[in-house]
Amino acid sequence: MATFPTYARLVLPDIGERPEPVVVRSEMERGPPKQRRFAADALVKISVTVLFHDADRAEAFLDWFYGECGAGASMFDFIHPRTGSTVGGRIVGGDIGELRAVGTWPRKRYARSFQIEYMRSAL
Repeated sequence: MATFPTYARLVLPDIGERPEPVVVRSEMERGPPKQRRFAADALVKISVTVLFHDADRAEAFLDWFYGECGAGASMFDFIHPRTGSTVGGRIVGGDIGELRAVGTWPRKRYARSFQIEYMRSAL
């Protein structure tokens, strides 16, 4: 399995995490709605912004994405930004977002914003 590149730095203030619900809710004619669990694991999506210190690293990320990562279809190991544990994930829909220039010359950096998804045990 591929590993998320160490040169691609996550920008901490831009990280958000949202688990998909594991319950289904049914409205009733009378009384409160009923809810029941339908899945053992929750799909969690993490919104990230990745910072590259130069154009070469931004290009190397594209090489990793289209090569080892299978253009987003393949799973890869990454360090979860909140827990610090290694998790297997993938890029949602293979969409790595727009490459943006950040900063000014001569300290120009580059960034991309996208989502990573992984399965979390909800037991």
